[in-house]
Amino acid sequence: MPERWRPAPITEGQVIRAEGPDGRVFWCGQVAFSWDPSLPNAVSVTGRSPLSFLKEMPLPFDPPGLDAGGDPAAFAHWWRQFVYVFELDDPRNVTPLTKQLALADATNAQRLVEVTERLAASSLLSSSTGVTVHQEHPGSEPVTTVDFPTFEIQAGFAVTLRQCDDPDEPASFSKVKNALALACKGSDDPAAEVRSAKVEAWGNAVKRLHQRSAEQLVRDRFVAAEGWRGFDFQEAYSPRQLVKMFNYGELIHWSAKSDVRSDTPEFLALWQQYEFLVAAAGLAHLYVGVGELVRALLAQ
Repeated sequence: MPERWRPAPITEGQVIRAEGPDGRVFWCGQVAFSWDPSLPNAVSVTGRSPLSFLKEMPLPFDPPGLDAGGDPAAFAHWWRQFVYVFELDDPRNVTPLTKQLALADATNAQRLVEVTERLAASSLLSSSTGVTVHQEHPGSEPVTTVDFPTFEIQAGFAVTLRQCDDPDEPASFSKVKNALALACKGSDDPAAEVRSAKVEAWGNAVKRLHQRSAEQLVRDRFVAAEGWRGFDFQEAYSPRQLVKMFNYGELIHWSAKSDVRSDTPEFLALWQQYEFLVAAAGLAHLYVGVGELVRALLAQ
């Protein structure tokens, strides 16, 4: 993380949350109100989400995957979160392994690199995603519109992500990371300790991102480091749960029992789909960084 960087303090406005009837938070942020004297019955409200406070944070390295044609702004958006939360450094800045992997492990590791390259090139990582709810006036029927990638893009992306995310896949990050960790511990060169620590740091980042979304982790740090308790709340589902729900209840496999839309109000179903897309994109961006780390470790 850039040395001594801290977000600017919240100096005005207030933090509010948009909640559903069950207390679930759909949006949280700092708001400001303004009035136009020529429109005495109207008020203008602007809001800043927690992630907007990272917008000015300089990145210590170029986001991995940009050479695949990704949108620089979208990639930087994610890597600011990762650098702030995980304090990761450039995955490409590591000395190669001095101990060769077994043939099967090396094949799996190379496959992981190839899959993460496909993720980096996916249009889903550079596309806009959102849910908008418009209400003409209090008491009127809310109208929901979405900005989602097509089903074909979502399904193809889900299948690709599963190859490195599902521990049962041969070239999953879980299996490759274990092989790399053993190779690191089996090395005795001067860089061995630093190399091993870097592999563990990235493994810990992947683990944490399965447990909590990047935005949740950013908010958690805001609360701990800055005391901004207005951002202190827990999301309904972890990224691991969301990926499982949509992979096996909609996109890759389906059954009436696992259908994520069954008995779910329309807005909530759309919002859960939005949360899944954000969770999947975050994991994919982190795996793109992992791919660069593995590539550097395997370099001869």
